[in-house]
Amino acid sequence: MVGKKAFAVFLVLFLLLQTVAANPFSDLISMIESMIKGLFSAAQGFTKTSDSSSEPKTTTTTIPITATHSTTTLLPSITTTTTTLETTTTSISTIACPKDCSSHGSCDEKTGVCLCVTGYSGIDCSISSTGGGCVNKTLEETCKKPNMYCSLEKCVCNANYANCNMITADGCETNTLTDTNNCGTCGLACISTTGSMSACVAGKCVTTKKPNGETCAADKDCASGNCLPAQTGKRCASKTSCWPCQVINTTGTECVDATAGTDPKKECDAEDESTCGKNGQCDGRGNCQMYPSGVVCSDGSCSNNRYNFPGTCNGEGKCVSSRTENCNDGNPCTEDSCSSSGCVNLPLADETPCGSQRRCRDGDCV
Repeated sequence: MVGKKAFAVFLVLFLLLQTVAANPFSDLISMIESMIKGLFSAAQGFTKTSDSSSEPKTTTTTIPITATHSTTTLLPSITTTTTTLETTTTSISTIACPKDCSSHGSCDEKTGVCLCVTGYSGIDCSISSTGGGCVNKTLEETCKKPNMYCSLEKCVCNANYANCNMITADGCETNTLTDTNNCGTCGLACISTTGSMSACVAGKCVTTKKPNGETCAADKDCASGNCLPAQTGKRCASKTSCWPCQVINTTGTECVDATAGTDPKKECDAEDESTCGKNGQCDGRGNCQMYPSGVVCSDGSCSNNRYNFPGTCNGEGKCVSSRTENCNDGNPCTEDSCSSSGCVNLPLADETPCGSQRRCRDGDCV
């Protein structure tokens, strides 16, 4: 009971001290001093300690309180209780965005991701979809070329395009997704060491089968599986074969007659002239050409003093000889004979008898 009363007294003291601190030390100080003295006397009566064996001892902290008036008076000491509050500081980390979003967006500092404004894109909001974005308007006009625009005071290319020839006038002329000489980036060429076609697909070099009409080396190079002779070289074709003197056309879709006088497929093996057969060339009509008319196919011959002239080809694969000559010229003053080159008629010596009372002179019977 005594402890509760003492606590009440101390609480009143504390409130009075707060009042003193908030008011000028004038007439109020005298009144407060009197009250404090009376309360302090009462508190001393309340805080007497009983038998030490029955109650624990209480350790108190005394705080001297001084009030200033016209004279300095030392006030009685009072017991106070101090409460310490601990505070916790939480540190929040942030993630910077690339290039501060190029001044074309806001940064989400929790993720480090740029939130681009309308008309700009890219991880740093540097790609403009409107074709402009430079303070220098002269430069901005200069950059208005095919697949090119101005951003951050320089000419830049649209996505998947590049200025591989380094000429600003034609803009970003190269599509790096499809250009086999600049596949994915400038200068990276797609080169095939086989007969297959090397292509640039989505910015990467790939080897593909060739379509009809493309040149080829073997069937495996073609999507159709057919690599046929053309007038020059070979081409992928939709046909499986052509006639001996036919070749595949340039689109790889039709067989056409090979040019006359050529043998692209080497199928018209030349035969001997005496046969009047194939001469090793095509005739321009899809067939192997025969030796033409007039080509000598056999030598001249003699039979019963008759000369058979050399045979000639008829242009249809046959050797014919339609003319013969009787070597007997009917002149008694010549000696007639037949040789492989023709009839021979030699004059007899002069004065050779050639009939009744007649003699040969200069090949004539006179």
